Amino acid sequence: MKLVWIDIESDSLDHETGHILELAALYEDTNLNYQEHGDKAKALFHKFCNPYTEKPDFWDVPGNDGKTITERSPHLTWERIQSEGISENDLYKEFLDFLAVRIENFNKHDKAVFAAYNAKFYNQFIRELWKRNDDKYFESYFLSANLDILSTVALAIARGVMPPLIRHSLDVVCDHLGIELKDAHAATSDIIASRKAQLKLEKLLGIR
Repeated sequence: MKLVWIDIESDSLDHETGHILELAALYEDTNLNYQEHGDKAKALFHKFCNPYTEKPDFWDVPGNDGKTITERSPHLTWERIQSEGISENDLYKEFLDFLAVRIENFNKHDKAVFAAYNAKFYNQFIRELWKRNDDKYFESYFLSANLDILSTVALAIARGVMPPLIRHSLDVVCDHLGIELKDAHAATSDIIASRKAQLKLEKLLGIR
């Protein structure tokens, strides 16, 4: 089965008005061995995005959590977004190219599972990226059913193999599971930790 593990950092919680600032995607084909098949079995996509023509007024204004974008994600400085960020259109095209060489978009039997921690949130942002680039064929690459790691956390609690935690954010869950999370709120680190959390939860649940 093909999975695409997704993580983004955004400037807003609203996918319709907000923008992706960082996108990481880890492609995995569980039927192939990485040693033998390389990028056909597993490959990483990572880009920063600069969707602005100038620094937005809200950049240094604290959000509902009392933190600015950079305070929340220290690696997301305005200078970095300016120097390394590509346009939304280029982000769409480069991510589409990444998917297109691994998934046959005209083959209805060749789709990937969209996997993420709080998958609905990330799925909405990626769908919006497609929409802004006049592409109606997001589901040419992904199944309509998402793999939500946060839902797996809830299942583990319901089945009694994991206790309720003070919070169920990725960092707290990883700490409980003994998974190292370097640079929380950096998309690549989060995506690797999310995948490890899902696999460990599946073991606790007796799925694998």
